[in-house]
Amino acid sequence: MQFQTGIGIYPGFGLDNKSFSAQTCIDIYRPVHMQRTITIFGLIQVLLVISGFFGLGIIMKFDGYPDQAFGILWTPLALWLRLHGLYLLLAPVVWCIATALSERQRGFILPTNLWLGLGIILMAGTVVAFLYACAWPYTRPLLFFQNAPH
Repeated sequence: MQFQTGIGIYPGFGLDNKSFSAQTCIDIYRPVHMQRTITIFGLIQVLLVISGFFGLGIIMKFDGYPDQAFGILWTPLALWLRLHGLYLLLAPVVWCIATALSERQRGFILPTNLWLGLGIILMAGTVVAFLYACAWPYTRPLLFFQNAPH
């Protein structure tokens, strides 16, 4: 496990010599790999939202969006993700801030491991939502004519 060093960078606070307790050492030295994990998860979440938004836009434009051809009904999920999908970029930002605060303050609202689990769920939910919207962006309802000739 890698640690950031704090010896000698805080002169006058008793940290420039060897007279500090183990608890002080735990408080000062933060694991670097956790900060890196939070950053990587946040970047992956942003990448998934952006690529899903553009991928859905390409598929919907290929199918004729924004025009609504006769017999095509755009699904509500596809329309919402196309019109407001970039608002999902706020979720990784909020998640990164909450996870970093949890890691710094030893459990901001939830423990850090639960925040990491929520980040994984957020990534999986983003992928599922955009893949579902890309696979079925519209429906073609059946048309029934009441007075159809026999």
